[in-house]
Amino acid sequence: KQQQINKILSEHNDYTLTFDNILKIVAIFFRIKAGIPVLIMGETGCGKTKLLKYMSIVLGITMKSIDVHGGYGVKQLQQDLEEPLADATKNTGKTHLIFLDEINTSPDIGAFKEVVCDHSLKGKQFPDNIVIIAALNPYRKRQRSDKEKDEDKQDNRNRTKYYLDDLDKEMDELVYRVFPLPRSLQTYVWNFGSLSEADEHQYIALITTNAWYRCFIYLCI
Repeated sequence: KQQQINKILSEHNDYTLTFDNILKIVAIFFRIKAGIPVLIMGETGCGKTKLLKYMSIVLGITMKSIDVHGGYGVKQLQQDLEEPLADATKNTGKTHLIFLDEINTSPDIGAFKEVVCDHSLKGKQFPDNIVIIAALNPYRKRQRSDKEKDEDKQDNRNRTKYYLDDLDKEMDELVYRVFPLPRSLQTYVWNFGSLSEADEHQYIALITTNAWYRCFIYLCI
């Protein structure tokens, strides 16, 4: 077992493993074991995808990552799920992880609710060895400075801004253009949070140490 651990650490030494993301991996693992839907909310670039990739390697499971966007609909979702669902059906003894990133950017949020909460799509049940993890962008209004507010007023005087509906107008005020979540999804939202100052220092120290080590090896060779 120690050899296996050493092999994983040596092959993936580009990933900075800190106390913070160890706790997150453990929390995700126990949610999966308990059958609780895993729905992560976090800023873009805060390390959700990388953490899940590392977790899947450690656990020895295959991972399929699907990037969702504003033009992504239920038809595309069905197509992207075909391959991993087929693999899971063939290899019943192996766990398959599907990661759906930024699901609240799609207007078909109801389909993602069925996938995450009901473990199915259009009534078709997924195999038991399929694990679904989804991520959300935060629902947060933009904070404008006084200068930006003045510029907006000037723009409004020069041109008329049109919206499709009230929802479109509301989304224009957000940091991320995201759709409201169904109540059944809101129950399972887990705030991934941001790094504490101590964890940030640990990341920087480990990254710079690894960089200097690689430079040293390169010069020696």
